Amino acid sequence: MAFRLEDFKKTARKSADGGRVPASVYPHQMKDKKAGARLALAIRTFDSLAGKRRGEMDAGVMADFFGDPRLARGVIACLGRFYQYRTPAFAEVIGGDAARRLVDAGLAKPMALRAHTFAHVNAEHGGFLREAQRAACYAELGEPFGLSALEWDTLLHLDAEENQVLARVGPIPTPAGLAALYNFHSLDTPLRRATRIQLTGLFLTSAEASDVRALARHLGVRAVVEGGGQTVTLTDLEMSSLLPRRPGRLGRCLLHLLQTFGSKALTGHADALLGTRTFRLALNTDTLKTLGMTPAPPELGAGGRSFFRRHFEAAAALHKDLLKLRAQGQAAGWRIARLPDPVVTAHGVLLPDFRLTRGDRRVSVVLGEEGKGEWDAPVIAVPVGRKAVSAADLLARAQEAVSNLFTPPERAEPDVPRDVRALCDRAAAQGMVDAAGALRALHLLDESPLIEWVRRAADPRVRYLPGIGLCSQELVAAIGKLGSQ
Repeated sequence: MAFRLEDFKKTARKSADGGRVPASVYPHQMKDKKAGARLALAIRTFDSLAGKRRGEMDAGVMADFFGDPRLARGVIACLGRFYQYRTPAFAEVIGGDAARRLVDAGLAKPMALRAHTFAHVNAEHGGFLREAQRAACYAELGEPFGLSALEWDTLLHLDAEENQVLARVGPIPTPAGLAALYNFHSLDTPLRRATRIQLTGLFLTSAEASDVRALARHLGVRAVVEGGGQTVTLTDLEMSSLLPRRPGRLGRCLLHLLQTFGSKALTGHADALLGTRTFRLALNTDTLKTLGMTPAPPELGAGGRSFFRRHFEAAAALHKDLLKLRAQGQAAGWRIARLPDPVVTAHGVLLPDFRLTRGDRRVSVVLGEEGKGEWDAPVIAVPVGRKAVSAADLLARAQEAVSNLFTPPERAEPDVPRDVRALCDRAAAQGMVDAAGALRALHLLDESPLIEWVRRAADPRVRYLPGIGLCSQELVAAIGKLGSQ
């Protein structure tokens, strides 16, 4: 996630050699104690706005905190990793019973409600409704569902941008984590627009140099190794690649090199096109550490097949299998992204091979070892070689990972909706509420939120069986006996 240029805070300095070398660019970095205090205040303020409508937000608050609009917009972009705007569910506005009546009538979304309203107006009012007639018309439409005219009018426009509410989609960010995210993306902004990157101090063997060229080709980049393996120059590869027209290819290749061959001896620069001018970003030790340089690189593979080649061959095969499952409708709603943005925390930088997304749940997948660090979302490490897992097993592990996500620490009581507790009561009394009925009652598209809510409810009378439903303990015991016969 590089910043937009209008949100990119930087300073620039002309070169001293008459313009033969591009002007230097210095992306802003938030590394002092004062920045940490301001970020802590920004986090508390932003978190207090969770649940508020977009239309109620004051766009100038963050700019007042930081005293610079570009810096404020950059911080807000980073906070977007933890907070997102979403359209409220009908049940949040009018309650579960009224929402279920609308769902049963096929009016589960504002768009469907508008279509129903327009059809009624066309049939009963000649296609036009005066402002003075709206209250009576909306009351007539809402009466069968137990809704007032005001509630009907609210639901009609619930998906409008100004009615979206801010929701936190992960744990509360820390000032150190937010600073690391800002600093990384501030440097990543020119790297995403780099046309040439040079890195020296690598000291590659001939086998490692060949492996680096293979990595670069896979990413659609040309790598020229010079000086007996000491210098690598990355430029755009003018041919079709696995990532055609993908921005940030050079920067991604640089990050892989830093995490494989990182050392204190590394230095270099990147020439980036920012707007209509070319600037030069110096790649010194401090900059490379912020970008996730690993000082102790892993050993390359043996047997003549190098680390990068084995890595990307395995990734390509797994990607093909995942896409096949999705095409067959067996991916359980997971969306699959290849080579997503890095995961950045105060503890390090992770380069995922895949990101699996379903709703607001994200799982990063890395081939090989997970790497050191504490990540703010589930990470699955997939072995490369004989112990490699299948695509189906990977999706099962992803489901398990999101089913055990955190409970917000600031809440003293479990955050379990009343409708979920009512479903537990029904299942305990009736023996079972099937999965489809439970999802329909709660207006959910997949099971993962329900699995989490049932776990938090800790109701000893019931148990949720994925794909089956919410079952009483007696029914679970009976199913177990049948399985043992």
